[in-house]
Amino acid sequence: MLGEGLSRYLLRRVATSAIALVGVCLLVFFLIHLIPGDPVDNMLGEMAPAAERTRLRKGLHLDEPLSAQLLRFARSMGDGSLGHSFRHVDRSVMSLIAEAFPYTLWLALAAMGIALLLALPLGVASALRPGTWVDGLAMTTSLLGVSIPNMWLGPMLLVAFSIHLAWLPGPAPNDPSAPAALLLPAITLGTALMAMLSRMTRASLLTVMGEDYIRTARAKGLSSWAVVLSHGLRNALIPVITVAGLQFGALLSGAIITEKVFGRPGLGTLLMRAITTRDYPVIQGTVLFLAFLYVLVNLLVDLTYGLVDPRIRRR
Repeated sequence: MLGEGLSRYLLRRVATSAIALVGVCLLVFFLIHLIPGDPVDNMLGEMAPAAERTRLRKGLHLDEPLSAQLLRFARSMGDGSLGHSFRHVDRSVMSLIAEAFPYTLWLALAAMGIALLLALPLGVASALRPGTWVDGLAMTTSLLGVSIPNMWLGPMLLVAFSIHLAWLPGPAPNDPSAPAALLLPAITLGTALMAMLSRMTRASLLTVMGEDYIRTARAKGLSSWAVVLSHGLRNALIPVITVAGLQFGALLSGAIITEKVFGRPGLGTLLMRAITTRDYPVIQGTVLFLAFLYVLVNLLVDLTYGLVDPRIRRR
C-alpha cells in the first residue's frame, strides 16, 4: 500500500514537472521572437548588403515559419544539443552550457553555505531570547538582508573589500572558482536567503520548544544546550532544510545579476550575452536548462518530503 501511494505521488509530481518544462519551452520560444532586434543586424550590421543578409538568414533558418523553427528546437532537445549558437556556429548550446555551469554551481553552493552559516546562529539566538535585544538585533539583521538589493550590495562590497582594502579580488578574477574570488559574490547572493532562513529557524524553533517532549527532556535534567541541540533544533530544522533545498534551485537560476556585477563566467553571463546579441538558440537552451534545474531541485525536495511525511502523498 505504501509503495502504491508513493508511486502515484511520484508519477503525479513527475507529470506536473514535465508540463511545467513544456510550458517554459513554449513561452521562451515565442517571447524571444517578440523581442525587438534582429540577430542578422547584430551579426552583419544594418548596412550589410541585402543578398548577404538573406544568405545569413537562410543559413540560420530564420527564414522559416515559426512552426518549423519550433520543430527544429524540439529536435535539438531530443538529441541533447539544444541547437547551435548563432555566434559560435561550431559549438552546440549544450557545450556552452556545460562550460559555464560549473561556475554557477560553485557560486550557488558557496552562497547556500554562507546563508546557512549565518541564518542558523541568528535564528537560534533569536528563538532562545525572544523579546530581548538579542532577538531584536537578529531580526533587524535579517530584515536588512532581505531589503538590500543585490545590484547595490555587490558594488558596495567590491568598493570596500576590493578597491579600498584590497583584501579580495575584484571583478573578473583570474580564477573564478578560488575561495577568495567566491566570497563576495556568495555573500551578495546568499544574503537574502540568509534573512529568510533565519526567520524560519526562529519561528520553527519557537514552536518546537513548546512541545511536550521538550518539557520531558528538561524534566530529565538535561542541560539547556542538550535540550536545544539534541531535541529542539534537530526537529526544527526539517522545514528549514526543505525551504533551503527549494531555494537552492532559485540560487542556480537567480545568479544572473550577481555574475554580471562581479564579471564572473556562468550561466547568467552566458544568458545576458546571448540576449544582447539576439542569439536565439543560446537564450532558449539556457533558459530551458535553468528551468530544468529549478524543477528538478523542487521535484527532489518534494519527493524526499513525501518519503518522510506520508500525509504529503495523499494530496
